[in-house]
Amino acid sequence: MKFRSVAIASLAVLLLAAMPRASFRLGALQIGKPAIGLPASAGRPLVVVAFASWCIGCVEELPQVVADYKRFKGRVDFLGVDYLDNPAAGQALVKKFGIPFPVVSDRPSNHASAPVRASVPDTNMTIHLSGVTPATLPARVAQLRDQIPAPARSILLDVVNHCKGHTDAQCLAYASAHHVLLSPGGAVAPHASASPHASASPSGKTTSTDLALPHTFVIDAHGIVRADITGYYSSRNPIAEQLRKLGISAPTIR
Repeated sequence: MKFRSVAIASLAVLLLAAMPRASFRLGALQIGKPAIGLPASAGRPLVVVAFASWCIGCVEELPQVVADYKRFKGRVDFLGVDYLDNPAAGQALVKKFGIPFPVVSDRPSNHASAPVRASVPDTNMTIHLSGVTPATLPARVAQLRDQIPAPARSILLDVVNHCKGHTDAQCLAYASAHHVLLSPGGAVAPHASASPHASASPSGKTTSTDLALPHTFVIDAHGIVRADITGYYSSRNPIAEQLRKLGISAPTIR
């Protein structure tokens, strides 16, 4: 039994270390500048998609990203970046969505803890919900259901319950105090995202030393960054839009 336990533990370590480390810094990528450290393009554009298990918008966005990969396969390369994530959580996300393109890890070490633990809300996490009002919040949370990571779901349900017997102003204040930022008019903001180290400033804006997620970079065939996309947009496909600008259109689906 002792030998079996050691073997299983060793296997777990190997599995968690299987995701290669990124050889580049996402925060260093700038529009119009060469994408230093990224894999060779092989004469094709490259779409770099940053996601994490703690990001609500990423969970919503990944099915569309996988669909885009399949539509543009052979003409465009895709690279996933599991950003500041727990190793096991990142691997689980790759498996859950059947991500078919390479994924690398961007975290200090393969043994770094997750920004948000499995069942405990992290007070350093700020959840952003654009286009959502106190009145529409319950329906939005119900719509997302199991797509929301457990810690974020716990926070959102608490806010929903509090808002039932209070005015919109009281609801917004309570939500903000619990790191939930509702942006009723945020048509071009991330549809739903979270940042592990974000905080609300007195002006109401969110500041963070880390990359906001979901985040996508589109790099041309010469290795130059051409687009920097923040957020998930359910009503449009910014990846396809940016590739079209590079002269690559999606095939007609019959």
